[in-house]
Amino acid sequence: MKIKTITHTGRACVRECKDREENENEKKH
Repeated sequence: MKIKTITHTGRACVRECKDREENENEKKH
């Protein structure tokens, strides 16, 4: 989960993607 966030953009997404990745991960799972 943490690795995917870093792969998105690197650092800028780490904070914003953290919430988006969790939401998308819940739907995908």
